[in-house]
Amino acid sequence: MLRELARSIYPRLPAPLKDVACSLEGRRLQRLRFGPAFSRALQEYRWTQWRDEDAQREHQLQRLRRALARAARHVPYYRERFAALGLDADALARLPDLEALRALPILRKAEVQELGPRLRADDVPDALCVDYHTSGTTGTPLTIRVTREAVARSFAIAWRMRERFGLLRDMPHATFNGRSIIPVAQRRPPYWTRNWAAGQTLFSHHHMRPDALPAYIAALQRGRFEYVTGYPSSLYVIASAMLERGAALPWRCRAVLTSSETLSARQRETVARAFDAPVGDFYGMVELVATAGQCARGRYHFDHEVGVTEFEPLPGLPNTGRLISTGLLNDATPLIRYDTGDIVRRATTPCPCGRVGLSAERVDGRVESYVRTPDGALVGRLDHVYKGLHGVRESQIIQTAPDQLRVKIVKAPGYRPEDARALLCALRERLGVAMRVELDFVDAIPRTPSGKLRAVISQLDDP
Repeated sequence: MLRELARSIYPRLPAPLKDVACSLEGRRLQRLRFGPAFSRALQEYRWTQWRDEDAQREHQLQRLRRALARAARHVPYYRERFAALGLDADALARLPDLEALRALPILRKAEVQELGPRLRADDVPDALCVDYHTSGTTGTPLTIRVTREAVARSFAIAWRMRERFGLLRDMPHATFNGRSIIPVAQRRPPYWTRNWAAGQTLFSHHHMRPDALPAYIAALQRGRFEYVTGYPSSLYVIASAMLERGAALPWRCRAVLTSSETLSARQRETVARAFDAPVGDFYGMVELVATAGQCARGRYHFDHEVGVTEFEPLPGLPNTGRLISTGLLNDATPLIRYDTGDIVRRATTPCPCGRVGLSAERVDGRVESYVRTPDGALVGRLDHVYKGLHGVRESQIIQTAPDQLRVKIVKAPGYRPEDARALLCALRERLGVAMRVELDFVDAIPRTPSGKLRAVISQLDDP
């Protein structure tokens, strides 16, 4: 009740009081995320990232045995499921190796949504938990109960990745994501608010109109931030505007860190140029079954402390598979062999950074982010079709039929008719001449409720 009341009052507050409200909420989140459990976990994870592969697998096996045995005893769904398979907690606690996990059934996202409380452990008090909510970008929003210990450990994992770029928690920084921090109807700056508890300035994505972007750039230049975080699509918009105006920052940006969306090569190159800083991407999810952070060499290293990860191969795509993972952190809602729906291209060579274990060259997003050609092939990473097209600010590909695409385009100031012809040519080179393509020029591309931009939307059934 109090939280709903605060939400109704917040939009009407003047800017200084919005800063106060934001900082109070930031203080609450600081206590949840960065308490003693966080400090202990971060200290531990700083050295566990250098474990050899045998030590990683042994750690995972011990944690997996514990997670399976707990699920068999305390989670109603798994208690019944394992009993039907002739498995009890004692047998699961003696699991011979990680490969034996594959004998258990895969859990789909729709099942998690349907089962709800039946996936929650009956021995974890509500007072030790919080509820995490997914945005439902693919039509399947979820609520996951998470222990406070797991929250702290997940943030320790995320901060281990940030430390690879020389960042410290007390550094001032700017954030661009989908939080509703400024009323949508507001037409004058400030389009940002401050979280003093975290040294953070949050910039609203929902107001990044062409006429408002100079105010954003001026605020960035005044801010003297040490680093920047946010959604790739939001950072790409501000970075493109900075380059178009020749607007440089008068301070040194140590790094730009992205998350929550697939980072394209085009976005990475544009953001790196505008901020004159390295770009690092972090892959994670509310379900807390798998995370992966990039190292300085650009490789995604899966965090073996978070989950046991498998791949379901996709036909015709070498070293590429759908991510299946079993979480090791969250006792409140253990998810076993959970199908994330995300697509990963595995690395096949050692990383020069020296870290070993499972790693990936790229994370391609969801299977719904692929285009299916008329002959049945799946094609991802279509950002290459925009290479050299400086007149396209943003785009979204929507597949409406096996042989038809609708491409939404937001024009940049340098748009020329040749850009449309070049884009059509590049799409046909990648997808074949049988694919029909309709270009739809729009003023803006709608985001999901959480502010994310989906680069590709497939309206076809899951292949």
